[in-house]
Amino acid sequence: MGSFKNKDLPLHTQVQTWIWDTVAKEGGNVHIGLNLYSVFKQAGLTIAQVRAEAVLQTPETGSDLAWVVKMMLPRIIQSGTANQKEIDIDLLEERLNGERQNADTVIVRDMTFGIWGTLQA
Repeated sequence: MGSFKNKDLPLHTQVQTWIWDTVAKEGGNVHIGLNLYSVFKQAGLTIAQVRAEAVLQTPETGSDLAWVVKMMLPRIIQSGTANQKEIDIDLLEERLNGERQNADTVIVRDMTFGIWGTLQA
């Protein structure tokens, strides 16, 4: 769903941008959460509820961003979103942890979306 910029966490923002830009370059719909309502309506469903929730991470909760980048590394590089040197995968988790500890703030890691609907018989 894109990154949520926090001036105190520029590396986190950059890493989120790498992830979502890669997905977008691969043709993925990075706005599908916001589009779920329309998708359900077009499918003929009656909408019962739509929800969104921020996924927050703090210095205490840690972060999965380095793991996600490690899993996506070949895709990120192949898409031209970032290169090995700027990612520096061997030190990425340490750099992210340090940034989070120094900023002592919350980061919006992502948004989750849910929608419930019924099909009229």
